[in-house]
Amino acid sequence: AFDTTGLPDRCRVRFTRSGVTADWTPGAGTLLDLALAAGVQAPHSCRIGDCQSCAQTLLDGQAAQITPDAPPPVGRQVLLCQAVPLGDLDIDC
Repeated sequence: AFDTTGLPDRCRVRFTRSGVTADWTPGAGTLLDLALAAGVQAPHSCRIGDCQSCAQTLLDGQAAQITPDAPPPVGRQVLLCQAVPLGDLDIDC
């Protein structure tokens, strides 16, 4: 589990390529957890941020990385297995 202090109670996450929109709550876990639960075929492997296979482009909105020692994403990339939304998001996935 991760600290949910300061996170929104609910927000909308749109996986644009998949055409899926899902509601995220702190209980939903990471963006990868949400994607998989919503039926989005998001690429992933290690689930700890090392392989970076879950990196996707954040089209709109902001996300927070929950593990400070995970490799930082580059540019507008977000590691789905290590991130939670800070508000409504659009992800190119």
